[in-house]
Amino acid sequence: MQIEFVNHASFVVQEGNIRLLIDPWLEGYAFYEGWAHVSRTKFTYEDFKDITHIWFSHEHPDHFSPPVLSKIPMQYRKRITVLYQETLDKKVVELCKKMGFGNVVELKPEWVALSDAISVYNKPHSDGDSWICIRTQDCTLLNLNDCVMENDRQVEHIKQIAGKTDVLFTQFSYANWAGNKDDHATRKRIAEEKLQEILRQNRIVQPEYIVPFASFIWFCHRENFYLNDGAKKIDFIFDFIKQHTKATPVVMYPGDVWKAGSKGYNSIPAIERYIADWNAIMANPPLAETKIVAEDELTLNAKKFADDLLKFNSFFIQLLKPTRIYITDYAASYIFSLKTGLQKSEMAADNCDIALSADALNYCFKYLWGGGTLRVNGRYQLPPRGSFFNFKIYFQISQMNNFGERFNLVYIAKQVWKRISRKLSGA
Repeated sequence: MQIEFVNHASFVVQEGNIRLLIDPWLEGYAFYEGWAHVSRTKFTYEDFKDITHIWFSHEHPDHFSPPVLSKIPMQYRKRITVLYQETLDKKVVELCKKMGFGNVVELKPEWVALSDAISVYNKPHSDGDSWICIRTQDCTLLNLNDCVMENDRQVEHIKQIAGKTDVLFTQFSYANWAGNKDDHATRKRIAEEKLQEILRQNRIVQPEYIVPFASFIWFCHRENFYLNDGAKKIDFIFDFIKQHTKATPVVMYPGDVWKAGSKGYNSIPAIERYIADWNAIMANPPLAETKIVAEDELTLNAKKFADDLLKFNSFFIQLLKPTRIYITDYAASYIFSLKTGLQKSEMAADNCDIALSADALNYCFKYLWGGGTLRVNGRYQLPPRGSFFNFKIYFQISQMNNFGERFNLVYIAKQVWKRISRKLSGA
């Protein structure tokens, strides 16, 4: 098994005549101008000529990037098979069909042979994410990407499916909002939790090699740049894996190639290049700027958002409490509810549930996934006397609608049963 690193969460696995590309985000911003690559991608659109399969872990834009896919030459697209988990909404598979990919396969949680020499097992995890195990005669690679493993039971379940694992790919730093600007302690705690997650995965999976990846980004907007101050750098992660596990850490820079399992790979040049790239960005960061959004546009999108939630879900949703929002560039407070939409208020900023720009809030209202994007790009602050839950519940429901689910009695019963099942099983 040969591995060519592309960037961030993307790499190519080659076995025989199969070239399987994972999560290709090659360029541009992700999460509404919230993230950018630390290092430049060397993989080009011409390189898609040799790709036979593309697998997407989930629809987050740093894994599934329609702007990137649209630039793949059509003659290459026609020869590529897309692999994706089964979903209720079918958005990803339908878009890939419309874009002219040669074949689109929805993967059930079972082993699927891509050829006589290579098989894959893809299973959904949570929040739309999924993991993949890639197996050849000589090597088993487990890619957990962004899947958050909350307990041993979840990792043990994957271990039972994967069996003996040679190579583990796993995320190494936090990837969402991690406290207000002055809350360094929260960022330190969340970064430490990610380290403990790596240790849990290593203890149960027991890979020979760990490839830290899916965190080669920086928070690139003027509203979220401060979040970079607690992110763990790859040199620290490399030393951490060496000191606290028996696995060999392998760090790959864009364009690097490694024959999986081969000893003697030197990670130091890749680490040095990443650190140089990071330092250059931090010294003179090219920040994305906040867009001006007129109040009438924001109000209109808020009303449409409210109407859509009322239409897609049961009447229970009308019981949601109004949420209090401080819009920073308007220097004013607002109240949002499904009945009245967005209305101005005289409430003090410190009593609001969230503080953010009209630009960031407008994106939340425009798209069902907008609230999820906000949680990842971290373009907000939490006032001292608000309740963030009152704000985020609206966008948890819209994210659920984005996945093809509706908030109703059936959904509530399913969630209750899941919780009971988890307690009974000890998960």
